[in-house]
This record gives sequence, C-alpha cells and structure tokens, in this order.
Amino acid sequence: MRKYIFSVLATISIAAGVGVPDALAQDHDHDDDQAEQSHSGLHFAHPMIAESVTPDTKIRLDHQLLDLPDGDKINVGNFEAEYAFSRSFGIEVGLPYSYTDSDFGNLEVALKFANFEFEDSGLMLGYGIEFGFPTAGEIHEEEEPLPAVRSGGFDGSPLASFRASSQSSSGGGIGEAEWEIAPFLNIGLKTGDLELALWGFLEVPFSQDEGEEIETEIGYNLSALYHASPRFIALLELDGTGGVSGHAVGEDVINLSPGIVFQLQPDGPLMIGTSIGIPLSNQEDFSTRWTTSLFWHF
Repeated sequence: MRKYIFSVLATISIAAGVGVPDALAQDHDHDDDQAEQSHSGLHFAHPMIAESVTPDTKIRLDHQLLDLPDGDKINVGNFEAEYAFSRSFGIEVGLPYSYTDSDFGNLEVALKFANFEFEDSGLMLGYGIEFGFPTAGEIHEEEEPLPAVRSGGFDGSPLASFRASSQSSSGGGIGEAEWEIAPFLNIGLKTGDLELALWGFLEVPFSQDEGEEIETEIGYNLSALYHASPRFIALLELDGTGGVSGHAVGEDVINLSPGIVFQLQPDGPLMIGTSIGIPLSNQEDFSTRWTTSLFWHF
C-alpha cells in the first residue's frame, strides 16, 4: 500500500510539471511567473479553519485549544509551509504536534490547483489531492476518534494540515498513524469586499486490518470573509464531516466559527487571526474550539 501511495504521488507530481491542463501552462516566461507570485489578479484571503482557495507562498503557524465534552482539554500546534510555483499550482506541507501528549500527527502533503478561466467574474475553481503519511504512533482499535483539530480539510478541514486522529486512554492526543488519500474540490467567489469559498473533500484511509471496513468520510467548509478595512477581516465559517462507511456513519458533525484576521501592516506579509468554534449538531467533537494562526507570506 505504501508503494501504491508513493506511486500515485510521483505520478501526480510529474503531471503537475508537464501535463496539467491550463493549471501550469498559463505562464510563458519568467516575468509572468514573478507577477503571478506577487498576488496580481484574483486572490483570496485565508480563513481560520480552512485554507485559501488560491495557491500561496507562505508559512503558517497554528494553535488550537479544544475543550472536550467530557471536560478534558487538548492543545495542538501545527507548522505549515506552502510554495506556489505559479498562481495556478502550489504544494503544501503540514505537520501537527500535540502538546497534550507530546506526539506528532500525520505529515500532510497537498497538491493545489486553481483555474482562473472566470477570473473577470470574480470566480475561481480549484481542485487537488492531499496525502497523509504516518510519522509516529500505532493504530489502536479500542481508541475513540478525536475531533478534527482544524476542521474543514480532513476530518474537518480542507488541507487540514493538522488534526487529532485518535483519543488515548489518557484523554487526548493525535497518536493514530494512518496512510490517507483525500481528493478535494473548491470554489471561490469575490465581489467587492466580500469573499465566499466552499471546500469539499473525500478522505480514504489505508490502515485497516484485513477484512476491516474502510472508514471513508466526506467533509466541507463554507467561509465568508468581509474586508472591513485594509487591515481587518471579519469571517464566519461553517464546517462539517460525515461518515460514508465505517464507524463514523450516522455521526455527522457541524460547527460554526466566527473570527477575525488582522494584518499588522497594510499590504504587509504578516497576519494574525483567531476564531472560536461552536458545535451546531447533536454529535459534538468538542464543546469549544479556540484557534489562533500566524501567517507570513512571501
């Protein structure tokens, strides 16, 4: 299975360089590449739970504090780096770390593609695939699934570069090791100071024992961002997950997260944001989810 995943990753990477329709073929010279990397044309800002639908070159640091329904608390951090080879293609890598039990989660590698065919109308279409590679820990069948630490890509958040995968007997952590593939689609609409973005994904793990049912999940994130000033963005996000097969069937989760993003200097590279997640469904992964992020664009 590992050989299969690496084979798929290599094939898509090669395709990204030579044969992806329009995604990479729009740039014909070095000057055009430089102009595109400077965020010229249609570009979308960053939500807190999901990702920007447009490829970026950036570093992102996240911290989440989750208050669980049983009264326990979980602290998780994440380091994320993304490089945009052009405005139409980028590669993102993320690695989560649980401060609660000193453990790393899956290494997430995502390929992001964007299509600007309808740019004049403020519309962008995107797609891609994310791969999850185990870094540590073992799978324990008796463990209960933990919430998405960043809901919206995988177990809740498109390009969720970090999340809690399993709950240990001590009451928290991200110790479950899984090989995963998660294709996704997104769409962004920008009109005036308002940005709307929708993510949808399908997550398929490959760590089941022989004969065990594959626990496939679908998820989504809908975000609305309003540029109240050159330095201040108000946002509202709705994220959810649901099981297609396996133990998660019938345990759909929906969360609402209002928040703000502040740019330290107008048109500067450094931004900081925070949001609070509140469950809307009867099934709850957490009671509250506090998220803080620091973005540095290049």
